[in-house]
Amino acid sequence: MDANSMPNVDGDFSYRVILCKYNEIALKSEPYQKKLFTILIDSVKRICIRENLHLQSVLNLPGRLLFFFPPENIPRACNVFQYVIGIQSFAPAVSSPRKIEKLAQKVIQYASTLQQTQNIHTLALKLRSPLMTSEKIQDFQKELTHRIEEILYQQGNRLIIASKEADIVLEIEIREKGSYLYHREFPTHFAGFPIESNKVFFLPWTNSPYEFLTAMMVIRRGAIVIPIKFNTPLGLVGWERGGGFESEEGKNNPKTKNQSSSMIYSPEYDKIALLAKYYGDPLPVISLSVESFDSIFEQTNLQGRELMELYRAIFLYLMNKVGVDSLIRTRLRMGNRKLHIKGILFAPVDLGTQNSPEPQTTSNTPSMFLPSFFPLAGLNTSNIQNILHDYETDPSNFSFQRSWLSSISEHPGLYIDPEMNKSITGENLSLRSNVTSAIQHFTGILSTLTTEEIFSHLHLEWIQGKIIEP
Repeated sequence: MDANSMPNVDGDFSYRVILCKYNEIALKSEPYQKKLFTILIDSVKRICIRENLHLQSVLNLPGRLLFFFPPENIPRACNVFQYVIGIQSFAPAVSSPRKIEKLAQKVIQYASTLQQTQNIHTLALKLRSPLMTSEKIQDFQKELTHRIEEILYQQGNRLIIASKEADIVLEIEIREKGSYLYHREFPTHFAGFPIESNKVFFLPWTNSPYEFLTAMMVIRRGAIVIPIKFNTPLGLVGWERGGGFESEEGKNNPKTKNQSSSMIYSPEYDKIALLAKYYGDPLPVISLSVESFDSIFEQTNLQGRELMELYRAIFLYLMNKVGVDSLIRTRLRMGNRKLHIKGILFAPVDLGTQNSPEPQTTSNTPSMFLPSFFPLAGLNTSNIQNILHDYETDPSNFSFQRSWLSSISEHPGLYIDPEMNKSITGENLSLRSNVTSAIQHFTGILSTLTTEEIFSHLHLEWIQGKIIEP
């Protein structure tokens, strides 16, 4: 969403508040909600500072969070709030006193301003208030509607106040110290819980859209995902196995068929920078390298797929080593939080079989302490492609929850290609005898590395997310 997608409201009033709704926070106990609100508001403040937005004040009301900005900041703030984890949706709103007379005048002012740029003939009112019973809300709305119609008649304005169907539905929230008016509501991308935990999951990173979605599935649960890259002579090592947009199912998907290279699918686009936009603090990124072991790897006579399997085994070992080493863990911080590694995430392309990492990789690798997780389990290839397609083509209206529900209704069930399964199983059996001895040999060498030696193969940097480019 950019400034041009926002309503053009340049009359006697301007938007001054972003009214935010949340869903999953409300499921928690009241004491825990308070903690989550504190974390969420603090995260929004840090993001606003990073994006050069002047956040003037914050108001925490039952069921709502209100963020106040200067009017000129509102369009950019709407762009930024799409990336806030913990908020379900938001709306640019106008504040007004609660009294019938002043509220009626504000409604007419709001509608008249919209009439300057839009063809509006009918207006419906939708009132909400935690302070009133449903009967009192109905009585209040009748009185307000009557007063609005009187003023419209006096002004000669032909706008009709409709009871149901209308060109514009104006929502009015009545609160203890005022009311708030809005007619457009935007979803955030991933909603969920605010990133409140210091629990961290490593994610092997090759800049794949599947990895991005895997990360977001965990981030929206309140945890932190740290990309970890493994540089080898064969390039970045991950757990992609073909398929995806090149699979037969992907080729036949009308949403992704003939898809041109673009933001989310292009390997040239840095998806770590995209991931960092969802954090309030700079995102740690770890890079590992095996270049120092090139001479040793040459002794194996392994090539192609066999060599890649060996690299994967070494990668798993090093990830576990990094995750459990106390000296390395002390360097992993996010803002003022010390981070605790809880596991490793995997984003296999072969989503139907969940065949990653391969059995021989883990069973022959000693000292495996971190558990493995597969956040995309249960979603078939079409589900993933449709969600990514929706994310890219209409980011201003993208909602993970809505896209996910739509996709699983169109493509229910777990997709498993028997031929792919047979092919992968055959490949695994042929690879096992060649790779197993090499895995055991090199993990034995790696197990003798000291922390200082591991540091020589590790690079840690922090990526600052930026939503609004200067």
